[in-house]
Amino acid sequence: MPVSEGLAAPAAVAPLPGDESDPWAIRVVDELGRHGCGLDLAVLVGPPGSGRSRALATLADRLRAGGARVVVGIPRDAEWSDAHGRRPVVIADDVHAWPVASVARLRSALDDGHVAVLAATENRVRDTMITGLVQRSRPGGGVRVCAPVSTAWVLDRALLRRVDLDPTQASHIRRACAGAPGLIDEILVTLTSDMGAAQHDSRPTDAVEHAALLARTAYRRRVEHLDDATLAVLAIADEGNGLDTSMVAEVLDIDEQSAITAIDRARGSGLLLSADTLVSAARGPLVETLGSGRVTQVRRASVVRRMGTGSISPRDAMAAAELGIREPRVSAALLEAAAHASASEAEVLLTAAAGAGGDAFEIALRRAHVALAAGDVHRASQIVDEIIGAATSPAAEIVAPTMLSARIALAAGRPSHAADLIRWLGPEYAATQPITAVRALLDVGDRDAAARYLTDTGAAPTAVRTAQRDVLRALFGEPIGGPTLDGLLRALPMLADHDDIAWPALMLAVQSGDILAARMVADEVFDADRRDLALQWIALLLDPHPAPGVPTPVPVARTPADRVRAEVAALGRVPTPNAGRGQALRAAAAIEFGLVDALTLGELWLSLAAAGEQVRVRGQVAAFDEIVAGVGLASGWAVTWNWYAVRACAAVGDRTGAGNRLARLETALSAHPGDERTATLVAAARVVHDLAFAATPVDDRRVVQARAGLVAIGAPTDAARLCADTAAPDLPSPRPTRAEVSSPQVSPPSGPLTEREAQVAHELLAGCTYAEIGARLFISAKTVEHHVARIRRRFGGGSRSEILAALRAAGYR
Repeated sequence: MPVSEGLAAPAAVAPLPGDESDPWAIRVVDELGRHGCGLDLAVLVGPPGSGRSRALATLADRLRAGGARVVVGIPRDAEWSDAHGRRPVVIADDVHAWPVASVARLRSALDDGHVAVLAATENRVRDTMITGLVQRSRPGGGVRVCAPVSTAWVLDRALLRRVDLDPTQASHIRRACAGAPGLIDEILVTLTSDMGAAQHDSRPTDAVEHAALLARTAYRRRVEHLDDATLAVLAIADEGNGLDTSMVAEVLDIDEQSAITAIDRARGSGLLLSADTLVSAARGPLVETLGSGRVTQVRRASVVRRMGTGSISPRDAMAAAELGIREPRVSAALLEAAAHASASEAEVLLTAAAGAGGDAFEIALRRAHVALAAGDVHRASQIVDEIIGAATSPAAEIVAPTMLSARIALAAGRPSHAADLIRWLGPEYAATQPITAVRALLDVGDRDAAARYLTDTGAAPTAVRTAQRDVLRALFGEPIGGPTLDGLLRALPMLADHDDIAWPALMLAVQSGDILAARMVADEVFDADRRDLALQWIALLLDPHPAPGVPTPVPVARTPADRVRAEVAALGRVPTPNAGRGQALRAAAAIEFGLVDALTLGELWLSLAAAGEQVRVRGQVAAFDEIVAGVGLASGWAVTWNWYAVRACAAVGDRTGAGNRLARLETALSAHPGDERTATLVAAARVVHDLAFAATPVDDRRVVQARAGLVAIGAPTDAARLCADTAAPDLPSPRPTRAEVSSPQVSPPSGPLTEREAQVAHELLAGCTYAEIGARLFISAKTVEHHVARIRRRFGGGSRSEILAALRAAGYR
């Protein structure tokens, strides 16, 4: 039992209505019923569990002790004389349950000045008798509303009761009790009782579990005293769609006035939160009391009624499927919701869609999308293979699964398979997704086939088609940077799906040396799970000297292609060439390198060459040379590849190889003599070649000029690597200042978390759920889940309690 005898009570704890320190209670005891004080009616308003009845009894005892004549219920003799200058005080508990005639008699005696009244009631806003009493008391300050308390109040009250709780436990207890202070206080008192623990050996000893058990018991007692209509309203509220009077009347088959009364009682029961949602701990007792059959009947009628009013929400569609309602609109709503859900949520929605009679083809296709998004390329491939496996020729109905199969192949690191699928479909069908088609074809070096997708079809130049055209031109890399990159960046926001263009767009921006463009691609195009991978490559090639305190991204790579990219990027930043090569090679052996991974294979080759192990990628290098030959030596991708090749060959003393690669760069420069990037890389390649093989020493001024040129085109890492052992001075990185670019990834607060992650951590430590955190930070619960996953990775994983402990140890509150 979490009880601490050494805890000191806080100096000031917000009092309950009956506490001796409560100002309202002090005034009631001193002034209620006294002539000339102006206070003849005091009303405690609150739901069961708020402590109103206990406060009423306490105040009655204090009034008696003060010499007041206290009467429970309406006195038989309304002419009772005053006692010590004070009218008799009538104690009226649960006035909301009194007969109308009794309330009227009480009000009459009060208005005639015969008695003073101390009453307690639920908040019944539609009951005119109750609202009349409350309004009469309000001008004199006689109303005390027992509002839900905060987590801070629970912590303070726990200290007062000498119970040791952390903020997370206090928040859980508050939510289990719907913030009802009386119920919370009873639970805290019980937690301190060793006798209670001895009498109930089988109950949980954890404070939160114990509180949940006590709250559930209290809710069971409460619902047992509610009428059927009120219970049914609570069952409707459990659907989470609010309480509309006409809807409740129709679902329960009662008149609207009865519906108003039932809703009013439900809201006054303390079992509904502010948004008319059922307290989660009351769900079990409600089902036990009302009966599962009746609950199902109410739910079904409620869902059917809402479905008849317009579009179906995902919540209603899920409820309809669970209730066995088979209707096309239900399955369609579930499929639509699955398209925007996380992998685990989507699987549940798709299963429900199948149960609701959804189209098996559509569900299978969506399952493949979900598997791909989760990085499970093998399952995704199996699903689409079952769909298209029987086809012997292209047809309109299999275009979508075939194009999805191509995308899966690209993610799996099988560009040749993706290209085969595109060629099999042909431009007539594959042109529906031209970016996927062109990327797959260029990845294997089939430039001629890819160029067919640039042909003007005569279709109207809509915004989307124009954006697709700009993206396709950028993919060819002729040249990289300049207006081509600008067109790509303008086009990206117009595209609905970024999966196939995200990595090529990042690599084009990185090769252009534009760190701002690269960061924009990372922020706007990459999803939360892949953004760290993009940031890792930006840090590797464009930002070799990050500002102090900026954490190194630790990406989560789900697909085989991304795993290679993550391993190679990590390999490029380690201080020794031996670290991590085995992991990178194992990952590389599982994929084929496509054109858009020129930098990935180039970095791996450089690292192995530095260790004298370049032979381990000899096959991949030869295959990539064929791809580059297919797209043409003048392509920006080819220029990048041959720039890597010159350095790798020079590192291992391969004079012939370095000379051949340099000649290919010279050919590219002759094709684009005005391209600054190509000219700079050619000049730097000449310096690398001469440093490795020239008979006479190379003038340091050439080295400085080459390095300055690389810095000027945005290649600071290449500049730093160029002749690192020469006497040439270091040159500054072109990394922009923080005033030039504002990004949460480059200017985080102190500690390992970004600003947004720190905000999420703060709410986690307060015990909030993902939904509550999302509501506070104006983001979705799914985004919160992604942030929590990133926080967990930054602190090395572990259980929830371990992560919370690590956050507190790191100074987060």
